[in-house]
Amino acid sequence: MGALRVRGLSRGLRGSPIHGGIRHVLSKLFPTLLLLAAPTAGAQIYADVSTSMGDFTIQLNHTAAPKTVANFISLAEGSRTWVNPMTGAVVTNTPYYNGITFHRVIKDFMSQTGSRKGGGSDGPGYRFQGEVNNGLTHSGPHIVSMA
Repeated sequence: MGALRVRGLSRGLRGSPIHGGIRHVLSKLFPTLLLLAAPTAGAQIYADVSTSMGDFTIQLNHTAAPKTVANFISLAEGSRTWVNPMTGAVVTNTPYYNGITFHRVIKDFMSQTGSRKGGGSDGPGYRFQGEVNNGLTHSGPHIVSMA
């Protein structure tokens, strides 16, 4: 996966990801602030993904899966600490998904990414509580999940 950035859409006004000097100050707070502001503002949260095969945008369902969305945003923005599975080193201030490949692609069915080793057996080095009883289903194409 190439670059990944998270942006908000609030009542039709597009925001931008955190850049430059304010990133240092707000990076730890960004996922929480975005999730707290989104429901009251009627906002949607999106992730723009760039790959060697083209770009696409994911709408993140922060209402039904707030922990999952906060986790994804913090890893994508680099504000969440993660563990490099090849070295065991703790990595800080580095976006987790940048440079990761889609290691499993099945045409017209699914694509998987998130494995820094490239085989699907690793992750960021921690687990968080799943949000599986939220009414979301894989009822059609273009559904995104975290496992």
